[in-house]
Amino acid sequence: MRRCVASATARYLAAAAALLATAWWPAVALARPVRIRGGARLLAHARFVDGATGRVLELRGQLSDDGGVPIVGAWVLLRRSSALKLGAVKGCPRVGGQIKTDKDPLSFRTDARGQLCVRWPSPAASGHFELHFPGDEFHAASGLSISFDRDRPQRLRTRLRFDPRPTILDLDKDRLLLSGDLTLQADGAYAPLQGLSVAMFQEKGEALARASVSGNGKFHMTVLTKQLAPPGPGTLTLKFAGSEQLEPAVVERRVTRRAEVTLRLLEPLERC
Repeated sequence: MRRCVASATARYLAAAAALLATAWWPAVALARPVRIRGGARLLAHARFVDGATGRVLELRGQLSDDGGVPIVGAWVLLRRSSALKLGAVKGCPRVGGQIKTDKDPLSFRTDARGQLCVRWPSPAASGHFELHFPGDEFHAASGLSISFDRDRPQRLRTRLRFDPRPTILDLDKDRLLLSGDLTLQADGAYAPLQGLSVAMFQEKGEALARASVSGNGKFHMTVLTKQLAPPGPGTLTLKFAGSEQLEPAVVERRVTRRAEVTLRLLEPLERC
């Protein structure tokens, strides 16, 4: 009897193993490695700046993926106005990468921050550029057309905002965390934002906090509530003083400062 039971059990286990192998094998056989190809985005800005030999034209930009992560070591092609001589192009201070000027269109390789930057001495008063990233095995192609003009403002306009917008400031807390972002108004424009400073003030001009902007334009500020004015209506103001490349920006937000009040009777009420 025991031998029959053992034999039946063995046959059952063998059949179950064969069934599992049959169910699992097609999944293994059909599995194929895949490679996801993401997008790429070129941002750039052309402006006239003061160089060692006088006024020069500077083209500065960045190549990143569709998530905003810089693409490092990528080759970008540049077609330019005929008035800009191929051999006159130079690199920019504090920007790495590599420039090839042996053939037209010229090409440059992005640095460790995905940046590219070139300068032309004695440039034409106006013209245009066409940037093209041909793509690679991980990123799709991307292109951008930009113009330059000596007679227009050379600094880029900026936009400053709270995010999220504060409405109620709770004075019962020891501190408040407020956030915001600094962005460029022009589509396709580029300027480094990392390390720029933004300050916060209340309605009478008292400084509350200061923060450094991250590479994506976001910043966070911690405000001690003891610095704030008493409960009631007021305003919070963010100010960006501007930079060599960027114009100043200011934004104001109306808020209500609120505190909890507790009333306590010193003596019980008498009944009439």
